[in-house]
Amino acid sequence: MPNGKWGIMHLALRTWPTSRLILTAVGLCLILRVPAAFLVYGTSDVTNIFALPGALFNGELLHFYSRLPSNYSPFIPWLLWPFRFLSGAAGLPFWGMIKVPSIISDCVITAIIFSAVLRLKSDRVSAFKAALLYAANPVSFFVTSVHGQLDPMVIMFCLAAWYYFEFAQDARDKTFSALFLGAAIAAKNYPIILLPFFLFREKTLKDRFHYLALSLLPITAFSLPYFLAAPGLFLKSVLGYAPKFGYWGYMLVLTILKKHFSLSLFQWLYEQGNRFGKYLLLALLAVYYQCSRGRTRLIDDIIIAFLGLLTFTSGFGSQYLIWPVPFALVTRAQRPERIYAAYAAFCTLWMGCLYMGLYSPALYSRCTALIGENLFWKFSTLFSLSAWLATGSWLALKIKNGVGNLRRDAAGI
Repeated sequence: MPNGKWGIMHLALRTWPTSRLILTAVGLCLILRVPAAFLVYGTSDVTNIFALPGALFNGELLHFYSRLPSNYSPFIPWLLWPFRFLSGAAGLPFWGMIKVPSIISDCVITAIIFSAVLRLKSDRVSAFKAALLYAANPVSFFVTSVHGQLDPMVIMFCLAAWYYFEFAQDARDKTFSALFLGAAIAAKNYPIILLPFFLFREKTLKDRFHYLALSLLPITAFSLPYFLAAPGLFLKSVLGYAPKFGYWGYMLVLTILKKHFSLSLFQWLYEQGNRFGKYLLLALLAVYYQCSRGRTRLIDDIIIAFLGLLTFTSGFGSQYLIWPVPFALVTRAQRPERIYAAYAAFCTLWMGCLYMGLYSPALYSRCTALIGENLFWKFSTLFSLSAWLATGSWLALKIKNGVGNLRRDAAGI
């Protein structure tokens, strides 16, 4: 029998009904995110998103991209327009309401994690712990309430797509899975890298075509009018997304090297990474598609794809760091994710430095006055490199474990 305070708490939690456990985790998620969302304005992304719903109905709808060149798909301004209306009705700033879809998404992710772990492990306390780890997750908090990006909503759709596919009882569940993945692709185009993993697991060509068609339906429905009105502008805007370079990953390493060593080689490598890094990433993804082909667990393929993007991307947005987190918290219920804790810790430290000027200018001033601004940002760079190394190590371990499992299956062990 468990002893001590934790043992008593563990036993108490077992007496709680499932609904109470879910509501507690979701309530914590709300309590932690809502105040900060309306106290901290956020990054320049909030400013960019701010203009989208108004421009949607400013003049002719179909010429939206000619008036306001944007990397966001048409799904985003349509999604945010009701929140603009609600901000006026409630008297709340729209820059805060912009974060509400991500807050709602985090709450839904918390509930899905609970449900998934419960179905995988049949243990309500384990499910509750996993849900709490997301509800109180600093990486999720920073992306949603401080940064102000919409990636939590995209990841919510991806997680729902996995959930309905993993626990599918009939064809209707597969339909929901395809539509959720389609919604993720419609919101931001990067989840399309997950589509092959779902298609590999469909047994017949007809099933694959059906899943493919449904997953492309949302983006087609939202994008077709704009594409037909101005195809060149639309493709240039939506597909021409250019993330920032030089503060994450191997591009950060090259930035440091070219700053401290006057070798033209480092400058050349940096320029090549800037120009061809995305093609390297696509090539590595293609290799993994060929090696995987649905023979590993779907959730492992998803985690590996996201970790691969984070490890080998040349351009970067700090909101990317949330991508593998919900899936890792689900899969930890079955087998350990040994490097996830290091990943989460270093990401938290880096984001704490990166966003300090946003969430607490006074604390930023004290820190920089105490140790100097130059040293403060050196610590930030160290945390960024540590987070990237943890990401790469996590990816290597996931691939190694996946290859080992495939060999054991081939040997009939």
